[in-house]
Amino acid sequence: MPNLEHPEITQVNRTSLTSWQQEKHYGNDALGQEVFVGDEIFVDGEEFYLKEALSGDAVQILRDRGAKLKIARTEGR
Repeated sequence: MPNLEHPEITQVNRTSLTSWQQEKHYGNDALGQEVFVGDEIFVDGEEFYLKEALSGDAVQILRDRGAKLKIARTEGR
């Protein structure tokens, strides 16, 4: 019998992301937060952090360390 499941359901079951989310998925930050293209991130060396998930103290520490605030983009990553 052929698989009658909708392709989006199959995609979510396989990857936990819809095809739209997968296209827009930037990665998981150093703390395990999902980051999508367009999110604000702090970049500190090789690591990046989702800004909206950070406390004010964490943001200040990252700024003091010289981390740069950027927009997550797929090109030039």
